[in-house]
Amino acid sequence: MSSPGNLREPRAPRRAKARPSLKMQAIGFLSRREHSRQELRAKLLDALRKPVREDAALSAAAGKAALDLARALDAQSSNGIDDAFAPTAPPVRAMAAASSAPSSPVDDLQATDPEAAVDQLLDWLTANKYLDETRFVESRVNARSRKQGTLRIKMELSRHGLALEPEQAAALRESEFARAQALWQRKFGAVAADARERAKQARFLAARGFAADLVRRIVGGLEES
Repeated sequence: MSSPGNLREPRAPRRAKARPSLKMQAIGFLSRREHSRQELRAKLLDALRKPVREDAALSAAAGKAALDLARALDAQSSNGIDDAFAPTAPPVRAMAAASSAPSSPVDDLQATDPEAAVDQLLDWLTANKYLDETRFVESRVNARSRKQGTLRIKMELSRHGLALEPEQAAALRESEFARAQALWQRKFGAVAADARERAKQARFLAARGFAADLVRRIVGGLEES
């Protein structure tokens, strides 16, 4: 005969760690560097999807723990005395309810329509100057212009759904030769002695988005015309 003292209660499923709100995660991303709206949107949607999978696993574990306890108690033979000392199995619904915190309207929207929730947050971040795509473009230009040509910078911005302002494009064109020449000088330091080395130097500059006519002049040792 089994004894209630030998009955092991199922281990409670581990609780999920407290997570920062979606707004705090967004501000955290933006505190480290500027983001485009498109880039930040992708990160926030990914941040929402990961906890959904974790919560589903925890919910399943809580339900299994309750079911295992109920089955163990049902399978235990009774002698009319041991029942008084047997652990009481909490209802499955009660355990499931205890494992989840009450939700807020924001949580509900994140669960039912994550894209709408993220877009709503992005609008708030923009209105409050946390997210500014003009600053993002400026930061990309400042970060890339020393080592990249105008074409490469434009391509990177286009992946974010953005473009240079006319004044920014004009400024990059005006400084393109000097920037390409400075990069070439740091990398090679001298005009190539043969065609093979000149081709290598040209490929290096072209891969970084500098205009072909500028590349030919720099590799050939010519000054800006």
